[in-house]
Amino acid sequence: MTNINLCFSKVTFSYTASQLLVIKNLSVTFQNGWTGIIGANGIGKTTLAKLACGILQPDAGSILMTNHIPLGFYCEQETNVLPEYSNDFFNSGDNYSGRLRSILQIKDDWVYRWDSLSYGERKKLQVAIALWKTPDILVLDEPTNHLDKNTSSVITESLRTYKGTGLIISHNRMLLDELCAYCLFMDAGESTLRRGGITEGLKQSEAEEKSKIREYDNLRENYLNMKNSSARLKQNISSKQKLLSKRHLDKHDHDGKSKVDSARLLGKDKTASRKYKNMLTRVEKAKTELENSYFKKRDIDGFSIPGEMAKCNQLVSLGEGILEFQNGLKMRIPNLTIKHDDRIGITGDNGTGKSTLIKFIYKSLLIQSEKVIYIPQEIENNDVLKIRNKISELNRRDLGMLLTVIYRLGSEPERVLKTERPSPGEIRKILLGLGLLSSPVFIIMDEPTNHMDLPSIVCLENALTEFKGALLLVSHDSSFLDKITAKRWDIVYMGEERKLIER
Repeated sequence: MTNINLCFSKVTFSYTASQLLVIKNLSVTFQNGWTGIIGANGIGKTTLAKLACGILQPDAGSILMTNHIPLGFYCEQETNVLPEYSNDFFNSGDNYSGRLRSILQIKDDWVYRWDSLSYGERKKLQVAIALWKTPDILVLDEPTNHLDKNTSSVITESLRTYKGTGLIISHNRMLLDELCAYCLFMDAGESTLRRGGITEGLKQSEAEEKSKIREYDNLRENYLNMKNSSARLKQNISSKQKLLSKRHLDKHDHDGKSKVDSARLLGKDKTASRKYKNMLTRVEKAKTELENSYFKKRDIDGFSIPGEMAKCNQLVSLGEGILEFQNGLKMRIPNLTIKHDDRIGITGDNGTGKSTLIKFIYKSLLIQSEKVIYIPQEIENNDVLKIRNKISELNRRDLGMLLTVIYRLGSEPERVLKTERPSPGEIRKILLGLGLLSSPVFIIMDEPTNHMDLPSIVCLENALTEFKGALLLVSHDSSFLDKITAKRWDIVYMGEERKLIER
């Protein structure tokens, strides 16, 4: 595999259904190696990925590799469908396929029992197939979603072996810092390529932001000074105009009238007027420069989750024993109760049954489900359609509240609701917003940080910390759980048996 550059030249793209520009006049060159793609949910990261792989074609501009039109491989973030080439991957018999299956602990029967696999196991197979194809262009969309810490480390090491031009869309800072030589920061109307991983890129962004603020402050000070100077000049002209008027003179004051006529003849009033007009032109120019120089990005802090504590003390009660789930999974549990003020984090390796457990808990509630927000790890296509129908039935007040939640979590509400298929991160924001309409007493979220952009994660973290009801969260992000939860349920293998341990 030779070194290949991928060049976007003045690329513009919009989806026919929405008529909203997703990519506008983008020019950037992606060099051999890994480049991180950073930006808010719905900003166009996935669209850029599909353009890079040739899945979508630009409305304007061009996308070229060093020698020819790109034909890349796109590894999508959702894991609902068995990946293409799965059978070829298992049946190839080549050394690279075998090495990937060994490193990532992929079992031979996964292709036959896809529906029973955990989302983390699905993600491992998805990424393994993408690497096995060894394309010139490889785009990974959230490759560490659903993965435990150990598996994420293994995936990272596997990605180091890729020799082509790779793009990674991710909120995983460690992954981006360890792999990426560059990061493309996407923002509305502007994208900036910065050297280094996300930490270095954010430092550069912060420095640029401070520079812009200084520039803005200087232009604002200049504008205000010129505006004040023009006001003083206008006042002086007004005073002089009064002096050049004969209205205040006695009709017999011929000497005074002569002086006024002399001043008018010399044109002193005309000179001042021209100076004032020139000053106004400069003021307008300074105002335009100020307006065009910089506008501060909107602050998405301050989002809160309205909720309350349930009147009953217990929300869930499960007796000690072995839980047998419909998918054949068995798990030994102690006596488990969830009280109205509990804040519980569930941890465990991929495939231990965390998602299966919380689905079971949701079905075992002792309270009305209308007062519970349950957001699963992945949202099926049929559920997305139901969500859109529910939005269309909202009254004006509730729709306004939903739009506010979407906005405060960093997405543009108008664009989100017009989009035929919102991004996974945006769908989670919509579900959270819909759930908040009922003032919930219990929030259950499976991998809440998956698919969300970094600013939204921080915002959600702060809001969940202040929530007054009960929380049950599944997450591989230990720092996220440490800040929000007070109890930990860890699912582990004890021999061949899965066991839940309260810590």
